[in-house]
Amino acid sequence: MRASLAVSVVDGEVEIRDIQGPVAVVTVEGEVRIQNVRGVVAAKSFDDDVILRGIRGDQVAAESIGGDVLMDDIESPDVAGSTVDGEVRFVGPLLEGGEYTLVTHDGDLTVRLSDRVNADVSISTFEGKFRSDFPVQVSRFRGGREFSFTLGEGGAKLVLRAFDGDIRLEKR
Repeated sequence: MRASLAVSVVDGEVEIRDIQGPVAVVTVEGEVRIQNVRGVVAAKSFDDDVILRGIRGDQVAAESIGGDVLMDDIESPDVAGSTVDGEVRFVGPLLEGGEYTLVTHDGDLTVRLSDRVNADVSISTFEGKFRSDFPVQVSRFRGGREFSFTLGEGGAKLVLRAFDGDIRLEKR
């Protein structure tokens, strides 16, 4: 289906599949699930999970306050995912020149990438640990637990922040 879709719900789950066109969803209490969308996606749940799968678009934004943000098979040059109290997961390619910002305050953050990735990576965690399946040579250390490094030739910008949670870079 080709459509421009905007959905706002106070109490209830929202599931959207197989749309070509921009999608915007906000729910106060309820999970948001969006799958197989070609277009810009903006999804927010105040009190539950936001789950995105199979998204292809110029911009993808997922936000939760009290739930997880799970993004699988995402292909976009502009990705933002954040939660206050939950896990953030991103699985997908990092496109040349793309910007990817993933943030959690109180939860773990996992990024799964192909073994051939080119990115400039910035890590910040206050009480968490960092683990990487990729070899890391720190290029800039800013004190505490803030540091930067380059994977491959660089190119995409990957910003990972977890105040009270672990950050993991995994090969898929």
